[in-house]
Amino acid sequence: MPASVLLGPVWRAISPVRTINSLFARVSGSDPDRGLFDYPARLGHWPAAVGLYAFVWLELVYPFSTELGPVRLWCAVYLALMLLGGALFGSTFYEKADPFEVYSSLCAKLSIWGRREGALVVRSPLANLDTVTPLPGLVAVVGVLFGSTAYDSFRDSLAWIRFTQESSVSTYVLNNLALLAFCGGVAAILAVGSVATGVEPGTRRRDLPGLFA
Repeated sequence: MPASVLLGPVWRAISPVRTINSLFARVSGSDPDRGLFDYPARLGHWPAAVGLYAFVWLELVYPFSTELGPVRLWCAVYLALMLLGGALFGSTFYEKADPFEVYSSLCAKLSIWGRREGALVVRSPLANLDTVTPLPGLVAVVGVLFGSTAYDSFRDSLAWIRFTQESSVSTYVLNNLALLAFCGGVAAILAVGSVATGVEPGTRRRDLPGLFA
């Protein structure tokens, strides 16, 4: 992620699933950018949001996250889903649905580097960030990123530790609910807050959460 902020979409360039997909396409003589179907526009970044949530859940909530077996299983499922998605929808799937590429590309929009008529230029990070195309699920992606970071700090607070120890509900269940509440809460606050602001003529109010995200 620091490399993406400094240099641009690094993960897109080194992504192992993109590399494997390209090798398969070369062997079969097909175009790696083209799959069997067009990627459904309504899905947007929702698969990436789910994938990021699964990743932070493994890291922050799953009680055996430090064991090699569960991490291997998570990586195997991730790899299988990404290769299947690439075969069905081509490289567009990685751009919109790969959780790590979506995260990296979003961070990369904070880079100072940009292109204007093919030439490399230095730009304001906020000007670059303004070039993000809002897709369905972008608010959820941002909610997971900020919500999981907030939960990571909250779970070590004395009040939460004391509450989970004294509660009759298992700590595992409470941590699951808390992570979901933090991610959903951030997304809801972002959506409600942006919708409650004024709108320019010709801008639909329901588009504001994605634009703000």
